[in-house]
Amino acid sequence: MDGQGIKINTLGQFRIVMPNGNEYFPSGRSTRLWSLFKLLLVNNNKGITADAIVENAYTQIDYVDPHNAVQNMIYRLRKLLATESIFENSKDIITYNDGCYKLDFTKDIWIDFIELEKSLETADAIIKDNPLKAIDHYRNAFSIYGGDFLPELYYEDWVVPKRIFYRSLYLKTILNLSNLYADQKAYDNIIQLCQKGLTIEPFEEEIHIQLIENLIRVGKVRQAKNHYENTITAFAKEFGIQPTQEMLKMADLLKIELVPIQIDRRDPSKTMVYEENSGAFLCDYRDFYTIYNLEKRKCERSGDAVCPICIDFDDEINVFESDVRKDSTIEGFKEILVKDLRKGDVVSLHNNTQFYILLHKAEYQIVKLVMKRIMEKFTALNAFKDMVLEVNVCTRLPKPNGK
Repeated sequence: MDGQGIKINTLGQFRIVMPNGNEYFPSGRSTRLWSLFKLLLVNNNKGITADAIVENAYTQIDYVDPHNAVQNMIYRLRKLLATESIFENSKDIITYNDGCYKLDFTKDIWIDFIELEKSLETADAIIKDNPLKAIDHYRNAFSIYGGDFLPELYYEDWVVPKRIFYRSLYLKTILNLSNLYADQKAYDNIIQLCQKGLTIEPFEEEIHIQLIENLIRVGKVRQAKNHYENTITAFAKEFGIQPTQEMLKMADLLKIELVPIQIDRRDPSKTMVYEENSGAFLCDYRDFYTIYNLEKRKCERSGDAVCPICIDFDDEINVFESDVRKDSTIEGFKEILVKDLRKGDVVSLHNNTQFYILLHKAEYQIVKLVMKRIMEKFTALNAFKDMVLEVNVCTRLPKPNGK
């Protein structure tokens, strides 16, 4: 049989998919021989000695002559592969050189864990220069991972490091893909990603946290609360453990009783954290508080800074001749903020006199430069040239009224 088009799956279930689409599953009668095949497969064209084969694949048997025993098993494995007609030239597919055995596949054999690594290497290499293309490669890696590496050999020592490694790659894929989707404000995509990811890794806390956060982002607060409660119940039942500090932070966030953040007040069904137009997102303070807490959580994981700013017009520095003058000044400042700040920045007017501002992905020095430019533009206007405004970085935000 021609080997072109053959696929070998090891993640989630070991199987061989033939060129015609038929699936081959090893029989229980040849378990030991297939364990040898899998060990050779994992070494991926690297030779492995007879001693290493015995130490890894046949630890339960004490062979008097390991080299002869392995030679006999290799013979039987070659015969099995030839009988099953899985690969072309099955007898030649296992080679022996310099005291080592290895699988010598043609280039047309597709192996899932190799393709997974290739996709991730490509995505990691282009993530900064071409994030959209990186998304395609991360999505491909995500689709390849079907579960634990060689689950039928769950208790074999040589399988454990590989299983942990590929599981970590899968989680890395989800987190990197989530971050790229977040940059595009594609929060629904993150939700779908996490929901699919949890079907394979139901007890991975970080995926649950990502899902809860992004359900809040799109206004599905009740669903986020239900998922939180179901998650901590499942963890307690399965492992007998209490919520971690990270999960408790989600509980604190949900206690705020957040409301959907609307991007189109004319259509309440359209909810998202940021508007899709240019300039800053102007919202009420309750929405701002929601966004700040979500960004704070995100920055705690990434190590980035989050620097909310407060500018108060109701202070002793500026005295207005009338309430009308005060209101017009505040309105003028608001227009400059919304127009001059970037898409992704957030602005809120609290208690009619306090502006709260959150700059998207900006460290303290950048925040200072941006606000300096805004203030210079504001005071350059004749109507506001005598204004003196203090820009304060907040270490803690006041809770919305009634909370």
